[in-house]
Amino acid sequence: MTRPLKHWLYSHRDNPYPSRHDKMELVKLSQMTLTQVSNWFANARRRLKNAVRGEDIPWSRRIKVYNKFAEGNAELFSIASSDEEGFQSETDIADIEEEDEQQQQQQQ
Repeated sequence: MTRPLKHWLYSHRDNPYPSRHDKMELVKLSQMTLTQVSNWFANARRRLKNAVRGEDIPWSRRIKVYNKFAEGNAELFSIASSDEEGFQSETDIADIEEEDEQQQQQQQ
């Protein structure tokens, strides 16, 4: 059910705020209600903010750090390697993570 939401979040990690139109598409894909989709994104952003505190930390960096340190039943926001259609390759993801690290170093 949440796979399309995770995919959207990861694909839009620079601005994880879906428009109403995006949410309606996700409602169809996830078989959830509009309220459930909206709440899922609000909760996901809250988990990311609480996991990585700071003002100027990009969402992509928050996702990476959250996934690295998530424990127990915590929901990861990465893309499973079994998901092929519409997802970036692992090489692309590694490149993005490397760019994020370089940007973080430049900001320091």
